[in-house]
Amino acid sequence: MKKLSISFIGTGALGGVMARAAAMAGFPIKSVFNRSISPARKLAGEIGAEQFGEFPRQIKSLGKLIFLTVPDRHIEGAAEKLAGVEKNFDDYFVAHCSGNKPSAVLHSLQKRGAAVAAFHPIQTFSPASTPADFRDIFIDIEGDNKSVDFFKNFAGELGCTPMEIAPEAKPYLHAAAVMASNYLVALLESAGQMAEMGGIDGKEARGALMPLVQKNVSNIARSDKLLDALSGPISRGDSDTVADHLKLLESNPPLATLYRKLGQVLIQSIRENGRLPKQKINELFEILDEQ
Repeated sequence: MKKLSISFIGTGALGGVMARAAAMAGFPIKSVFNRSISPARKLAGEIGAEQFGEFPRQIKSLGKLIFLTVPDRHIEGAAEKLAGVEKNFDDYFVAHCSGNKPSAVLHSLQKRGAAVAAFHPIQTFSPASTPADFRDIFIDIEGDNKSVDFFKNFAGELGCTPMEIAPEAKPYLHAAAVMASNYLVALLESAGQMAEMGGIDGKEARGALMPLVQKNVSNIARSDKLLDALSGPISRGDSDTVADHLKLLESNPPLATLYRKLGQVLIQSIRENGRLPKQKINELFEILDEQ
């Protein structure tokens, strides 16, 4: 694809690493903008951006490809402010990177002629992230016909896999991403608390659990079906062990409830898969049922 010049409005964790990834992929960075000028100046120096500032005031300071990498609550306002810079955004591509907001929040720029899209990397980013974190990930994309085709190609240039989705599906995928990423932290915190109930240091317990977590993630990635990677007492129909665990957790109702609910999800999947006899399924459901 033709490598258009790019502008980034917002240089936080996502905007910064994405700008670096685009620069490494050979895209010329026209400009970077941020409410605090210091991060914009620093990023511009690193990636050779022609200009930096707090917010663009003229269209000539913008590349033909513009990313609004600002917090969700500021996207629509930033788009409206940008639309006030110029009446004609024909031949410009504009995208935001929210996982939850649709491309429709860029309507003010679309009215000015821009092709608009939502371009959401399904990955977690922090200030320590590097361009390597952008490779081999999925990008969910939705927008008008012109922009979707363009941003699919752009995702490929960054070494990512594009995933076109409908606007109404977008928040569901985002909720799923939060569950798989953020809630994994909560799950490990809960596992550490369970170990602490037995007098084990929480930090040491989490360290001991990490190889298990990493192995499971690796097994899941290699499996055609999630259940192919499942092991442990529920997968074996070991109702006695499950009952023993719940006895241990009686003094901590929130952890017991979490154990029950997650166990029920597993059993439902096993039942649908026909992996255990009906009798074993019923036994496990009865034990895990909230009394």
